[in-house]
Amino acid sequence: MRSYDKNAILAVYGNWQYRKEEGSTTSKIFTIGYDIEDNVIFGTDCSSKYRSSYTREILAMDKDALDAVSVSAENREKYYSRNVLRFLGRG
Repeated sequence: MRSYDKNAILAVYGNWQYRKEEGSTTSKIFTIGYDIEDNVIFGTDCSSKYRSSYTREILAMDKDALDAVSVSAENREKYYSRNVLRFLGRG
């Protein structure tokens, strides 16, 4: 594995319709060979008029993108919850 800054927090921005394609940011970060599973945190942005349907759509697209690059169930749990809890001092 390549070395990296273990204190880094990774943010992925971009157009969701491209997240599954080869060469997309999602594809690159999960397949480039860095040991990143402990430093990726899922999040969405949304207006003050929060729409839960929007978050469900984003989660579905994100699941498809993670499926496309074969991210394990254990690493998905880290990505969706354990890493942010650890970051906040609760994990």
